[in-house]
Amino acid sequence: MQENQPNFQFEWVETGDGSPSVRLWKAEQPPECMHHSGGALSESLYIYGEAFEKAMDFIPKDSPIRVLSLGLGLGYNEMIATALAEKAERNHDLFIDSFESEDFLNRSLQDWLELQVGHADWSNVYGKILELLSKSVELPADRLKNALADLKIDGRWNMNGSLTEETKVENAYSCIFFDAFSSGATPELWGEEFITEFLNRAANTSCVLSTYAATGNLKRALKANGFQVELRKGFQGKRHSIWATRSL
Repeated sequence: MQENQPNFQFEWVETGDGSPSVRLWKAEQPPECMHHSGGALSESLYIYGEAFEKAMDFIPKDSPIRVLSLGLGLGYNEMIATALAEKAERNHDLFIDSFESEDFLNRSLQDWLELQVGHADWSNVYGKILELLSKSVELPADRLKNALADLKIDGRWNMNGSLTEETKVENAYSCIFFDAFSSGATPELWGEEFITEFLNRAANTSCVLSTYAATGNLKRALKANGFQVELRKGFQGKRHSIWATRSL
């Protein structure tokens, strides 16, 4: 199923672990998938779920766990953070600010959360993610869905548009999911100067950042902001991913 959008065309696909991802087309560029073909959920848990658990370790209970998610996509990282916080009985501590340039993805996920009438195919995609994630973290699906809805209702999960140089960052974040789409699709988010300034504005004194990428621009920007950069093994054959920490 495809939806025509101003910037991309979208088609959902199934990955190796049974979880859905999205393939995107942009004018005059080859199609790209948001996740590794080996498993969208498995990759997201490895790259971002483990980083969130690390952040929870150093943030005292009843203190805010502030997450910035650059690249909402299908909401995997937000769902994972919510599931892990709910399982640890810390969902009331969780605050998420998501940034996504494609309004279609923001609207689709919000419609599903609010039980609004949306495209059935996309509602099924979110339902499949919820089902598989619930099994993975051993948390009932209805409990997770309620926790996600509560975040939105309480104003603790904000779905924003594009993150740019002009975006005013309201908070300092202890956990950053740098899950922007590829540098070919969104080159403006991958420049060293942009990343350096973004971290200067957004990263808390104590912060964990995780990303599937391992570019020179990322490494230099992180080090310039006082992060210790660890090159981790990439997911299923990818050479490297980055795990970075500051003042932990």
